[in-house]
Amino acid sequence: GDAIMAFWNAPLPVEEPLWADFYLPAGSVYIDCWDDEAAPPKLAARLRNKEVCKAEGLRYLEVNAADVERLDEVLGRGLLAFGIRC
Repeated sequence: GDAIMAFWNAPLPVEEPLWADFYLPAGSVYIDCWDDEAAPPKLAARLRNKEVCKAEGLRYLEVNAADVERLDEVLGRGLLAFGIRC
């Protein structure tokens, strides 16, 4: 298939200084990778990203670090929910 361009450590389009792990401009989707072993401040930032994206109507996907073996499937399903085929 076609390559999908993504940006790493992308700022959310809000006044608050928040960054998502990845941003896919093709579908305006922000993606965070959740890791069970992340430090509390990192987890708090993820939760805030999720809240802000929901409040602002931004497309947001969570990917768990444990899903790395099946990342294509997890991302594909998540993006398809937004009508994005890859």
